[in-house]
Amino acid sequence: MELLAEFKPFLLGYKNIQFAEDNGILIAVAYPTKTHHSNKLKMYFINTNNGNLISEKEIYDNFSTSEIFALDNLFILYGEGWINAFDAKGNLKWDRTFDKPISVFEDNESKLIYIVSKSKIFCLKKKNGRTKWIKKISDFYELNIDKMLKSVVKITVVPMGIYRLFDGSEIGVVVGQMKGTIGESNLKHQIILLRLDKKGKFLGTVDLAVKSVVFKLISENGTFKIITDDQVNTYSK
Repeated sequence: MELLAEFKPFLLGYKNIQFAEDNGILIAVAYPTKTHHSNKLKMYFINTNNGNLISEKEIYDNFSTSEIFALDNLFILYGEGWINAFDAKGNLKWDRTFDKPISVFEDNESKLIYIVSKSKIFCLKKKNGRTKWIKKISDFYELNIDKMLKSVVKITVVPMGIYRLFDGSEIGVVVGQMKGTIGESNLKHQIILLRLDKKGKFLGTVDLAVKSVVFKLISENGTFKIITDDQVNTYSK
């Protein structure tokens, strides 16, 4: 076997190529390195059936985003400070300013988008990005731990993701308590699932794990599975 050619894309000044696919359209996004003269990222929309390039775009990348999501006929790019939504032809549908989003999912009717950021939960209209409701994560977390704490000096909560539960009838937000928490506490679990309805009403919590490097939630067939370092649990409604 003979090496005919060698290619190193990092030498071209781009890094961290991200991909997302939806309804036969693949989007590839390449981000400029700090030393590159451009502050724009490149977007390529590709037909997955034949590999043909449908369109390409360049947009400013002032906040160094490195995450993209594919929803039904919508591609979302986000970073610390903004979130942009494009259609399958690369046209900008809407853009919003944000503190850094963590994860995104679409409701089962394809009309709403739910987003969790560092401190808040957002429900947006998919067609224009307008806000339907906003909730503070701290409000729900305090409801859960208020009676369980003794003399805590500091509690820092980190959101880990937002998920569709029970075929879209509920919203699940997973939060974790940071290792650096100081003080005495009766809190038994450090990773907690907050359950909300589609209007943002708090429904309760599920204790998931004391701590875990591995964490994944899979929702299917009216149940959801929680995968952690040492166990897999299945929950029903």
